[in-house]
Amino acid sequence: MARSSDKSIAQLANLFDLLGDPTRLRIILLLAKEESNVTNLCDELNLRQPTVSHHLGLLRMNRLIVGKRK
Repeated sequence: MARSSDKSIAQLANLFDLLGDPTRLRIILLLAKEESNVTNLCDELNLRQPTVSHHLGLLRMNRLIVGKRK
């Protein structure tokens, strides 16, 4: 059985891994300033929609961001 500190360390390592990617870190920093949609993020990051959507999906799956649909 893993100790709770081992689980916390594993969760923290996962967080660092997610934020270690420059694109995901830039997305987090942009969204910390204001809400944005995928199109605006694509323009701001100068990346294609599938790339931005992939990174957003990873951030959502790991509960670092919450998505909205309109």
